[in-house]
Amino acid sequence: MVGFPSDNEIRTLIDEKIGSDSDVGLVVGLIEPHGQRVIAHGYADNEKMHAIDGGTIFELGSVTKVFTALLLADMVKRGEVKLDDPVSKYVPKGEIFPGQSGHPIPLVDLATSSSGATWNLPELSTPHVTLPPAGKDSSRLGPDAFGEPSLAAYANHQVADVGFGILAYALSKRKKSNFQQLLGTVILRPLALDDTGVGHRSTVVAGRLAQGHDATMHPVLASTQLNVFVGSEGLKSSANDLLKFLAAVLEQKFTRFAFSVRESLSVRRATRNADTLAAMGWIIQQRDGRELVWRGGDQGGFSTWIGFDAASKRAAVVLANTEGDLARYLGFQLFDLPEFLRQSHPHISVPGDRLDSFAGRYKLLDGQIVTIVRENDHLTLNLDPFGPAPALPVGDRAFSTPAQSLQFTFDFESEKQERPKRVVFYQNDTIEVAERIE
Repeated sequence: MVGFPSDNEIRTLIDEKIGSDSDVGLVVGLIEPHGQRVIAHGYADNEKMHAIDGGTIFELGSVTKVFTALLLADMVKRGEVKLDDPVSKYVPKGEIFPGQSGHPIPLVDLATSSSGATWNLPELSTPHVTLPPAGKDSSRLGPDAFGEPSLAAYANHQVADVGFGILAYALSKRKKSNFQQLLGTVILRPLALDDTGVGHRSTVVAGRLAQGHDATMHPVLASTQLNVFVGSEGLKSSANDLLKFLAAVLEQKFTRFAFSVRESLSVRRATRNADTLAAMGWIIQQRDGRELVWRGGDQGGFSTWIGFDAASKRAAVVLANTEGDLARYLGFQLFDLPEFLRQSHPHISVPGDRLDSFAGRYKLLDGQIVTIVRENDHLTLNLDPFGPAPALPVGDRAFSTPAQSLQFTFDFESEKQERPKRVVFYQNDTIEVAERIE
């Protein structure tokens, strides 16, 4: 698809998904090379007194994680922290969190959801915290606020939410400030995002804050006790503000903000899906040289989604006042993602030095050794019972062996590393991890 669908096509897409007589309120904001547009549907309140528009305020949920990761990237640029600094370095004594196998948790692991996020590989991470008991005050992140690590905690997606909450808390302690003040200094005021912030800001007047609903369209009370989750899901914003934000992301000028965006996308970790990478705050859908960068949220009576394709200079915002997958569904449809994932294209070109960095020996969990060598413009995989098998690149670090329907992705601890630390294999819904043997 060259561009986004027309307004009428988008309205038809919405009607097909939720029904033409639905009470769901949602807004779609689009950025294209020739301009911006907003398509709104429904009302902000149950009394239908205030129609949804680009200025309606929604709870952002996990889209907040993008902003928290950009705070980290900005502080890296200013030399105030390093990505591999342990979180315990910036929290008060006595508020130290356990790490994987006794090792400290680096800030970058929190920012990439690889310290315990459910959609990251279980073989690569161990949960470091459990959720606070119901009703317990989690405004302080001390040992009394969290239980011991457990696999049950790993099974709950909120482990990732806690991770970003810890990250925001540590950064605030480093700056002797709070999350809202940091956001204001680094992102909100420079970009004039007046509708974006934590809690009920002065701009949130009657009629501008949308009423959240559950999946059956029953009202959901607004979030009031954010505490540890503020850096994970605590922001509210409007489509107009998010369009300003995404326009700045696409602009990529030589600015402090542009550096933070590039830094947030530079660290990429493997996930459960071969075509999906975890950046800092962002999720990257990658296939045959094409990338869709996005983040979505679904909690508190709202579903939200933002995404952009830097190559085509397009970006989209979808905000809905109901829980579920509505915003993500529409976001992916706008970028024609289902068709994108179904397509099979000729393999892309990967630089020779990049291919050389992938070559090496890797050890699977069962002790089997995998040998990967470079062969001109592709790799050869030696893995029983497949090897040797040619592997063609389908991404900047993803490869496929067509005959065996096997895919694998190289995982770097940091993009500054010359060689990957591990390789992740995918076949028939099975995932196996092999660590590099130095």
